[in-house]
Amino acid sequence: MAKEKKEIKEDNTVYQKENDEKEVRMNKLENQVGAQGRIIDKLKAQFGLDKGYSRPALLASIALILGIVWVSGAANWMARDASNYWDTLGNIVCGNDITAGGTISAESLEGDIILADAKIIVGDTGTGTAVDVSGDLTMSNTGAFTVTEINSIAVATVTAGAALGDTAVQPADIWGAPTATPSTNLLVNTVAIQAKNDAGGDMSEFRLIRVWTSETSMGSASTNNIETLVLSTGTAVDTVTAHADYRYVTATTGSAVATITATAAGTNYVMLSDGSSISATAITFE
Repeated sequence: MAKEKKEIKEDNTVYQKENDEKEVRMNKLENQVGAQGRIIDKLKAQFGLDKGYSRPALLASIALILGIVWVSGAANWMARDASNYWDTLGNIVCGNDITAGGTISAESLEGDIILADAKIIVGDTGTGTAVDVSGDLTMSNTGAFTVTEINSIAVATVTAGAALGDTAVQPADIWGAPTATPSTNLLVNTVAIQAKNDAGGDMSEFRLIRVWTSETSMGSASTNNIETLVLSTGTAVDTVTAHADYRYVTATTGSAVATITATAAGTNYVMLSDGSSISATAITFE
């Protein structure tokens, strides 16, 4: 009797399991039918079949569309199990890998792909693998890439006009326009001259400069209103125009002093040239 009850219990278990499997298959079928129905509605609208046609023509068109859907659907397939299926909205729910024999449209893959921070998916012999970005780039969670090094050499801090790399020429490595700083506004004005690099820093080395006085900014050499122009703290090279235009070697700090005496109150300019860089500074005499 006990054996008979056990057999009945086992039969009930098998029966229940078969019913559960049938219910899962029915749910999948309902989802697929619902998804196909929505696809048909979209295609009807796309081909103008929702504007009113005769029933035979409409049925023939639907049959043609179903055939197209069936053929195209055969190119993209996935394992039919409880993890991969179409939901009631026509989306693909993926719990396992998808094997694509054709093109999977973006519409069929709505929603986000769950990935760990700062990873991307890379095709690896047919299998998409989540990997870290490596090499000369880093990536933020928003997809922004940053170059941190080039060929394993760190990139220098980049500012406007700066070059890349620690060994690249930087603005501080090349000359810029020299500066002139006048003293208090007097008829005798002592002007401090300093060679500069392109970043605005002092160039502490010997520099061959040209110094001349002018009536206008960026003008030619002139002695108008200039009684004397005397350079000091460096070495004279030659005189182009007496008391108006000189070539001069600075001190080792890249500096020199120009003492300019005017004949009367007014404004003149001291012009400085270091290589191809030129500056003009107004000097007011009182």
